Order: sequence, then C-alpha cells, then structure tokens
Amino acid sequence: MFSTVIRYTYTEYKSIVDAVMLHELGYPAVTKWHYKYFSHPICFCIFMFKSITEGTCQFVFTEDGFERKSNSGSIQMQWSDIGKVVDIKDAFLLVGAIDGIAPLPKRCLSQEQISLIKSWAGSKLVNEL
Repeated sequence: MFSTVIRYTYTEYKSIVDAVMLHELGYPAVTKWHYKYFSHPICFCIFMFKSITEGTCQFVFTEDGFERKSNSGSIQMQWSDIGKVVDIKDAFLLVGAIDGIAPLPKRCLSQEQISLIKSWAGSKLVNEL
C-alpha cells in the first residue's frame, strides 16, 4: 500500500487532454489550426474550474484497488472495475470500465510505486487509449 498527493498542473492537464483527443479525433483533426487555437482557452477554463472544485487529490493504492479523495468527495475502485490503465509518457490514465478517467502523473511516483501500479494493473495495462 502507498499513497500520493497530487496537485495537477495545466501542462499535465493539457497533455492528457491532447492524448485523449488524438485518440478520439485522430491526428488530422488535432493538427488543424482551429483545434490548436480553441483548445488552449477551453482547456485552461476547464482546468481552472477543476482546480478550484477538486483541489489537491490524494490517491491511496492497494493490491485491491485505489481510493481518490478530493474536495468533491471520495471514490473507491477495485482493479477489477478498471477498464484499462493507459501508460503514456508522463502519466497513467486509470480508465473506468463504465466511464471516467483518473490521471496519475508519474512525477508523483517513485520507480518502486510505478512498478507496483504496473503489477497491480496486470493485464489491464496498455500503451494506447
């Protein structure tokens, strides 16, 4: 078991949104001028809203799953309830089997903790959305 406290940065948030949008919309769409022009102000507004409403997040990981606590409340998920764990360059995306994504920046984890998450995620660990 281990826990980590995360205060997300805008750069991390934008990077994660871009990774999800690349998957959802495709490369041609996210390289268009209008995506680049409008995505920053929209993402920044959403990020600021989430920063205020969520605040600092605490994750507690165990062999069975994880709990995420923030200003908006607490959520617990078993590894069996996770659809997949996406390993991207600077973060893990914990994707619920039904809905929701919990980003977990790797900068908040030690190498040992990264190995534990990979081990606990098991067959749900993937490298793309």
